[in-house]
Amino acid sequence: MAQQSAFCHEISRGVWKLLGPMKQDDVATTVRNDLSIIQFAQSVYNRHGQNPTKYEYIRQKLREIGRLLICLRTEFSVHNLEEDVKPANFQRVVQLVKIVAGFDDENHSYQTPSLALKLGHPLNKCVTLSIVER
Repeated sequence: MAQQSAFCHEISRGVWKLLGPMKQDDVATTVRNDLSIIQFAQSVYNRHGQNPTKYEYIRQKLREIGRLLICLRTEFSVHNLEEDVKPANFQRVVQLVKIVAGFDDENHSYQTPSLALKLGHPLNKCVTLSIVER
């Protein structure tokens, strides 16, 4: 049985159960309230949802993208991820990924280089999902 989000997109109960145990903070709230992130969660759940050992991995991916959206809201007053994954905003997204991953302009290095790389995959998937929805 699937639930309907406020945006009339079917989201499975499995996704909502997956989101429940997330640490209750601003990141979790952001994840739960952004349609693009929820659609990404559904996509990942469709691939890995039958394997409970992957749930923590999925939550980690959702938190990564949620932190990026929080940064987008702070730096550019972007309210949702769909707004920012448009091609016209590519440079802004690159700039924010650098901020989230702790890029040091002086040393040209990242505090968390793997995070910069890891954020690319869910962003790509969110772009793909937003194109399919149109």
